[in-house]
Amino acid sequence: MALLINPMTTLLYCRRWVKPAGSQFNQTKTMTMNTPHPYDLLIGLDRSDRKADLHLIHTRTGQRHSQIIDTAPEALWEWLLQQTIQTFDQEIARAFGEHPDQPIFSSLPGAGPVLAPRLLATFGAERGRFQEAGHLQCYTGVAPVTKRSGGKCHIHRRYCCPKFHRQSFHEYAKESILWSRWAAAYYLQQRTKGCHHHTAVRALAFKWQRVIWRCWQNRTPYEENIYEAALRKANSPLVALLDHVELGKSPFKNPVKKT
Repeated sequence: MALLINPMTTLLYCRRWVKPAGSQFNQTKTMTMNTPHPYDLLIGLDRSDRKADLHLIHTRTGQRHSQIIDTAPEALWEWLLQQTIQTFDQEIARAFGEHPDQPIFSSLPGAGPVLAPRLLATFGAERGRFQEAGHLQCYTGVAPVTKRSGGKCHIHRRYCCPKFHRQSFHEYAKESILWSRWAAAYYLQQRTKGCHHHTAVRALAFKWQRVIWRCWQNRTPYEENIYEAALRKANSPLVALLDHVELGKSPFKNPVKKT
């Protein structure tokens, strides 16, 4: 017979009645399943069916079932967490789709349905909030901190910043290496200079913020071919590296071999 089990009532039951694996069941409390109960799990079963299930619990075979049941609360909490996350994802997708700046952030290569809303949440809709790209770079912590004293100069990453915004741009810059030719070329350039992976990614995020900020200010979607044309017009050293990258692969670990 199929059981109609409500996940929430199952969770409440397990928290109320299930004992740790290996311990003895309290027969007095367990037998209350024979009477109507607000946390009743066996919906639609008569009393004889319930007694049969209780008999199973009190047999030696039932002890193994008790060990399986003992893991139910964790599984149900995970189920409830997944349902909550799914609800939030649906609301984020709906709000993002209705936002007037959605075309700008959807056009970013590699942003996708996860990173595009996060980047939009950082920028917002008020253009006067970041009047210069440098304001955005300092606020999000992507811009490094320079300390000078006498003849000494020390540069390190910015620690005092909203970590989620910084992480959003860091993750996007890393993802864009697989989707944008100039981003992959810039990452390859930084790694060739001796920068570590995350240092190169932060430098790329710094570049991306200037590009995205301009698109955001002009209310125009990003176009890869226009930016590559601007690099060629400026005689950027990245142009020479464009032929050394292949989309979908790390340019540093998988350099393109000339034939």
